[in-house]
This record gives sequence, structure tokens and C-alpha cells, in this order.
Amino acid sequence: MNDEVRPNFLLVGAHKCATTALATSINRHPDAFVPKIKEPHHFVSDEVAGRIPITIADPDEYAQLFAAGRGAKRRGEASVLYLYYADIAIPRIKNVLGSDVSIVISLRNPVDRAYSAYWDVRRGNVLETLSFEDALAAENDRAERRFGTPTMNYRAIGEYARQVEKFQDAFSHVQVVLYDDVQRDFIGVAEQIFSFLELDPAAAGLGEPVHENRGGAAWRRPALRAIAVSPTVTQMRRAAKKRMPGLYARARNAAQSGLLDAVPPMDAALRARLAASYAPDIDALAALIGRDLSAWR
Repeated sequence: MNDEVRPNFLLVGAHKCATTALATSINRHPDAFVPKIKEPHHFVSDEVAGRIPITIADPDEYAQLFAAGRGAKRRGEASVLYLYYADIAIPRIKNVLGSDVSIVISLRNPVDRAYSAYWDVRRGNVLETLSFEDALAAENDRAERRFGTPTMNYRAIGEYARQVEKFQDAFSHVQVVLYDDVQRDFIGVAEQIFSFLELDPAAAGLGEPVHENRGGAAWRRPALRAIAVSPTVTQMRRAAKKRMPGLYARARNAAQSGLLDAVPPMDAALRARLAASYAPDIDALAALIGRDLSAWR
């Protein structure tokens, strides 16, 4: 791949951890470029093809995504499943982009992330017919059968410690940011990322985050969900997302604001069990990134 278009940073996940807002803000910087197709998932394309709306497998097509960013100091993309598929993605990333590519990882309380991911899938995927609790119970069987989208691995995607450690071991420039901080001080986190990418934060002209992938919502009427997840509408949505991603995001947000309600709170007993199951992984992650994550437990 030509050095003038080769990506030199990746936002690798995790899913439902504000990666869209962060990628959009990076793209606002005059010295940075993020392609319109935010999640090409090029480095795990054979693993996820046919299971997520868009994958860019062809190397030339992938390089073409960055043609408009030729000459930008920083070019990159944000594919949220690179982190989960670290074993597959890392050697491929190193082979194409080298070990000096900058890696940004965004993480969220894994219990909240799993619940948000469940409602994100349930809102738009006809295959998700189970309750959250039943979906967790079925997760291992689903994974073995490669059933549905990989984002249905609600619990496993939140087991961050091993994933993060593999990226830290493989690459010389890795920054981990927390969803908690993004929610509390978005601009501060964005400025930290700009500094990490050696971009002048003052040049970004940052405002409040643009929410292009809202979570925490459920269809107001079952009939609306049935229409939205029908094969015909799903194909139309996928085509629009690939060809006109910006317009697609704005239209989706407008529709969701009028047709969706807030999701119900998670059952307290289930939350406690799920949090307890994550506790060892949370402690291991805290040691890796040097942050107090006791609130997640």
C-alpha cells in the first residue's frame, strides 16, 4: 500500500464504547482523515463477512478508502471488532501497517456494554429473539455455530484484559480511553487522543460529540421492529449505509427519535451476577492500564 494513503492509526473497539463519536471528532481535525465507511473491518474480513453489514476485504478497495486523505498527517479507521478478534487482526495489521501504527482502544463497563449491545442488535437484527438473560445463556452455543452477528457475543466482547494485553504487546503506541471519561469530559478525552496522535488539539475546533450511533433504545411497537428488520428493509439499509453513510446516519437518528423508547433497566440480580463474573477480568485490566476500575465491579 502506498505510504501516502496507508493508515497510520486505528480505533480498534470495543463495540458500543463511543467509537463512532471519537472517530467523528478525529475526522474534524484538519490534519486527520477517517473514511466515510467507518468500519471496514478489513483485517478480520474473512471472519465477519456476511455477519455484519459492511466488510472491505479487497486490499485495493481498502486502500482506496483513504485516497481522499492523501497527504493528511493522520489517516485511520475505526473497526470495533479488531479488539475482540485480536488474535486474527494483530498479525494482519502488523503485516500491512507495521508495528508503529497508533492504536486507540475505547472501553466501557462490560456489564453496561453487554446490555447496550444486546439492545443494539435486537433493534436491528431479526435473529435476536431471546431476552437478554437467555441470550447470555445461549452465547457459547451461538458462537460455536457462528450464529448471527459477532456482536451477539455480548459477554465475551467485554472480557477486555487479554485483548488489550495482546495489542499492548504487539504495538509500540497504544492508548486506552474509558467511556466513563468520554461521558464526563468528551472534549478532554478527544484532546488526549489528538495529543497521542501528535495532532494539535487547538486546531480541532471541538464541540459536543456527534451521536451517530445511539444506543439505549427499543422499538416503541413490535410491528415497527418487524418492518425494520425485514430482509428487504435490511438490504436497503445496508446499501444506504455503504453508499451514503452520513445521510444514512442522520436519517436513522431522525427516525429513531420518533419511533424508539428508552430500554427497560437491567434486572438487578442479573446485573449483580454479570458484574461478579467480570470481576477477575476487570482487576486484570485495571493492572494493565493503571486505572482504578472498582466502580465497574
